[in-house]
Amino acid sequence: MLELVNRSYHDNDEDRKLLEHTMELNSQELIASNNDLRKQGDELKKAYFVLDSGQEKTQGSETLASLAIALKFKNKELNRQAIQLKKANKEIKDTQSKLIHTEKIAVLGQLIAGVMHEVNNPMGVIKGGTQNLEHVISEVIGGVKGFRDASFTSVHHDLFRDLIAVFQNKKFRYMTSREERQYRKEMEAYLLEIGMTDVRFLAREMVSVDLLKEDIVPIIDARTSIGIAKDIIGFAVGFGKLFANVSNMGIAIGKMQKILFALRNYTYSNDSKNPVHFDLIDNLETVLTLYHNKLKRGIQIERNYCGERVEILGFPDEINQVWTNLVQNAIHAMEGEGILKLEVCDETAGRVVRITDNGGGISKQGLKKIFEPFYTTKIKGEGTGLGLSICKKIVEKHGGLMEVSSKPGETTFCVTFPKEIAASEIKEEAVLT
Repeated sequence: MLELVNRSYHDNDEDRKLLEHTMELNSQELIASNNDLRKQGDELKKAYFVLDSGQEKTQGSETLASLAIALKFKNKELNRQAIQLKKANKEIKDTQSKLIHTEKIAVLGQLIAGVMHEVNNPMGVIKGGTQNLEHVISEVIGGVKGFRDASFTSVHHDLFRDLIAVFQNKKFRYMTSREERQYRKEMEAYLLEIGMTDVRFLAREMVSVDLLKEDIVPIIDARTSIGIAKDIIGFAVGFGKLFANVSNMGIAIGKMQKILFALRNYTYSNDSKNPVHFDLIDNLETVLTLYHNKLKRGIQIERNYCGERVEILGFPDEINQVWTNLVQNAIHAMEGEGILKLEVCDETAGRVVRITDNGGGISKQGLKKIFEPFYTTKIKGEGTGLGLSICKKIVEKHGGLMEVSSKPGETTFCVTFPKEIAASEIKEEAVLT
């Protein structure tokens, strides 16, 4: 599939180059025709002068008739060329749309394995959670009978109530194996300290539902029988498993929704061809979500967003292609390991987005060519194909400015959009022209 997409992209690229060449030739022909027309106009003025002065009227009339015929012919020729230019420009716009669409498919083709992995993980959590719930519910039902038949005092009931409250208010989190071992040792030591015995299994169960020493210490009552307290804690842990499973499944569903939302935004196309107001932060985060599988392996992301929303007027599907190119270039420059800094701010100059990586940097020669059409330092098949040249034109189409600065260990692409821009000011012409 990816080979098909790449072939389609190269075909579109050839079409684009041919159309640009055709338009350039037509433009040159139009300029030449205008120059000829200007010369003919000068001769026509001269002929009128001759007629007005009464000199060589016959010769002037013949010249005037000849010029009129030539002028009529030139007008027809100019009209024909204008139609051809209009058609060529439309074809370039259509090629641009096809190119950007093909680029989106190509990027998805490169990322599909990572995206599927990101979706499979939460699906696995949900599947495992449902299986665990069946087992845990059986345990809890069995424990309810024992809890009901036991001779518990109001103090014991208060302890159980407080433990359940801990689970209700807790934000369950992921623990590394190292953290889990550390928390388990702390819990075992504390339970032994207050007089419980054979606590290894209980400590492991408590930590597995994120019930830590700091949660237990404030609610253990000195009047509570330690033996009974152990039973109550064990019973409460069963409910904790219910809370933990439901929480984990909720987090997994949220993660899947985020990925699907990013895919929807990425593939969205503004068919109305009218610019809309959209948030630059959301636009950038869409790309980061799709690249999460590559970023999480060894790249630390540092975000500096001034506020929750930074809006501009434009075409979000085109702008997220700019971030796609810049993020992928940064990953390539850092060879998969480093720090990626993202900044979105509302500054005096306008709405500013800065993307900085700590890779090897761009050479002085590379900086001179960086915005040339389809310039790349990547091996064949590794680049996005869209090119920084096209990214720059997309930004300029939105009235913005794209700049780059680089030195070893720090490369920053800075994109600035105007704070206020009318829809009519956003250029309609194709960004490939």
